[in-house]
Amino acid sequence: MSKLIPQTFLLLCILALLSCHEDKERIADTSTYIYEKPLSLNDNINTNSTDVHSVNTKTLTDLVNTVRQGRIKGVDSLLIAINNDLVLEEYFAGWTREDVHDLRSATKSITGLLAGIAIDQQLLQLDTLVYPHFEANYPTTDNWTPEKNSIQLKDFMNMSSGLACNDDNPGSPGNEDKMYRYRDWVKFILDLPMVRRPNVWFSYCTGGVQVVARMIENVSHMSLDEYARNNLFESMGISKYQWSFTGSGRIEGSGHIYMRSRDMLKLGLLVLNNGQWNGQQLISTQWIEQLHDPNYEFYGYFWWHKSFEPEDGSYPKTDAIFASGNGGQQFWIFPNLQLVIVFTADNYDQRVVSDEVIENHILPAVYGL
Repeated sequence: MSKLIPQTFLLLCILALLSCHEDKERIADTSTYIYEKPLSLNDNINTNSTDVHSVNTKTLTDLVNTVRQGRIKGVDSLLIAINNDLVLEEYFAGWTREDVHDLRSATKSITGLLAGIAIDQQLLQLDTLVYPHFEANYPTTDNWTPEKNSIQLKDFMNMSSGLACNDDNPGSPGNEDKMYRYRDWVKFILDLPMVRRPNVWFSYCTGGVQVVARMIENVSHMSLDEYARNNLFESMGISKYQWSFTGSGRIEGSGHIYMRSRDMLKLGLLVLNNGQWNGQQLISTQWIEQLHDPNYEFYGYFWWHKSFEPEDGSYPKTDAIFASGNGGQQFWIFPNLQLVIVFTADNYDQRVVSDEVIENHILPAVYGL
């Protein structure tokens, strides 16, 4: 295994992360909310009124009042775009549009987009073999078995590498809390024992995302932040953000990028529009189609999938693809409705409220109910 990080270095990393986030005091707002069309800024996001798209304004107004009054807890921002128009942009508990949020594991989905760009550029392939790729970096790995040579890039991107890594199990050898004690996260993951064949079992593994991020860096000869800036963020006008770092000083592709809500919306709109932004094809349509065809019904290529189907049948079954991070940092894409939703929240290690808000408030409003 790779060398352990000294505890003092870990403490400094944690303090540095915490200093990037300003806690907001939550005070219930009982004033009457009046809907207004979002501001049009010079950021290539179109804005429009809910009425233009036949969205039920009263339903959304009631939702915003419910959040402001604290009856739906923990939401920091809520943005809704339909047919490429931002129709709702609201911030709560002192948050503003200029504040950046810690996206936590929603960062993984951004790394998934970057991997798609690297595949578009023919720098990687979904069937690229992972261990041969790292032979120059790590001539030997612990717990070696020839079966490791069959693990492909897509296996890590579908959380099905077969390695002993399960973040939902504290006793798992590859659990992320154990990984954070090591300097080289990639070596830590590659050293893990195999527990099953690749591509047969889903097992959520944060460290596997770091393996993919390092592969992008190796083939592009750039750090992940440089690659993202040159191939995605700069073209989209995303400039106010901050990556976090691993113990070895590498960009953390698996979590903790800090970003504004409107920039999260841009990434959702990029996916909605099949990889195109402001007339530029930044990611191929083929890769976006790949995201919509997951290895598992609920997950694939670092993106989650979910369907909403109300018991009362008030609107039809509606499918979504979404990025999600601890606490409720999410951006959702509903292709059939041309709908993008952004949440940021501080419900850390708690049940997120987005599913309830979407099913009981936002989708009814979009369906005109």
